[in-house]
Amino acid sequence: MASSYQVRLATRDEIPQVAVVVEEAFKDNEIFRYMTPTATPDQNYAWRRGMFEDEWTLPGRKLFVAVHNDTKQIVGAARWYFPYTLTEEENKAGVGIDVLEGPEPPGCIKELYQDFFTRLFAYRRKYTDHNDTYVLDILAIHPDHQRKGLGSLLIRNVLAQVDREGRRAYLEASAAGKGLYLKLGWEEIDEMHVDVRPYGGHGVEKEKIMMRPAVKATERE
Repeated sequence: MASSYQVRLATRDEIPQVAVVVEEAFKDNEIFRYMTPTATPDQNYAWRRGMFEDEWTLPGRKLFVAVHNDTKQIVGAARWYFPYTLTEEENKAGVGIDVLEGPEPPGCIKELYQDFFTRLFAYRRKYTDHNDTYVLDILAIHPDHQRKGLGSLLIRNVLAQVDREGRRAYLEASAAGKGLYLKLGWEEIDEMHVDVRPYGGHGVEKEKIMMRPAVKATERE
């Protein structure tokens, strides 16, 4: 049950634990499985850990974790991009939510990696404004703790702030995750197709592009 967990901001020294959770949560994801077909679990873990380290100080990034009250273990994580304003130097450097940071994953198929993230960032540029939109970038629950309300717990932690500010919230969702987001107020606004057949897959993977409309001032009262 969700009452067995608490949600709080992560600290930088907890990145290794977060990387374990994210790797376990996404290890069977079809797109990432075909993107890094020869990578070992240890290599994928190291890449994810490095990704969180490299992006820790980038503007707007906020990493929340769900901690089990008894074991004190981190069992879930949600990384958000809060609205932010870039400095002149950051604008010149191309910092933002729509650029790749850090090295490619080990053993990755470069064409699929670049195709996936080029499409993903194109949707973010189309539908979001980093000055005004919250973006749920990653939601990961360890398989041993799924179906216990943790996803909702992690998300609601930030949605209260989103609603107080009257802002929108954006995300990309798998078909499996869509139901949760619909319950929390998101609406499907588009769909991204990724053809994994050239890379050994069996079809076209679909990511749902979803936006949660801003709550009007009269509804916040």
